[in-house]
Amino acid sequence: MNKIRGLRWWMISLIMLGSVINYLTRSTLAVAAPTLLKELHISAQEYSWIIGAFQGAIMLQPICGYVLDVLGLKIGFAIFAIAWSLVNMAHSLAGSWQAFAGLRPLMDRYDGLVVDVRGRGLMIGVEFDTALHAEEVQWACFQRGLLVLESGKSSVRMSPALTVTEAEMSTALRLFADAVDEVSVRGVGLAAEAAIAGALHDGEVAG
Repeated sequence: MNKIRGLRWWMISLIMLGSVINYLTRSTLAVAAPTLLKELHISAQEYSWIIGAFQGAIMLQPICGYVLDVLGLKIGFAIFAIAWSLVNMAHSLAGSWQAFAGLRPLMDRYDGLVVDVRGRGLMIGVEFDTALHAEEVQWACFQRGLLVLESGKSSVRMSPALTVTEAEMSTALRLFADAVDEVSVRGVGLAAEAAIAGALHDGEVAG
């Protein structure tokens, strides 16, 4: 078996690189704090809770040391590196399962009207069979106090805030489902209302 030349230095370099990336990720939240407080409507007290939770997790390091003693450095480092990476990636996926769980059944319930449901994280897109139907759903949502955005040729996009609660998401999904149901029932009548309100594009009003 061929030995890697300077293996120890490669290991030290990887550990050093991991430490640098780790501390960089710690500082990014502080740098982004002003923007997060403004865009996500987080108060200074709520932000302090986030920092406090992070500091509390750091206090668990003695437990990590015990795990390394039991499992060994190789297995222990591998486990913690993978777990750390998964936790970082999980930040972008927070809450998306509820949106998919609520929107995906619409494909079966309104077969032919709802074509696809896709997205990443909290940005979910629902594709309809025509651009007109997408506009009608957007208008029906607006009438219910739910703000969604038409995206692409025939899709409607939902982008809730990162601070959205399960109760708020459930309400939004219920309102969206009601809007799709109204479009499937009323169709032309709803399109006429949207056209009068100026919610339809010129091409869609004509065709």
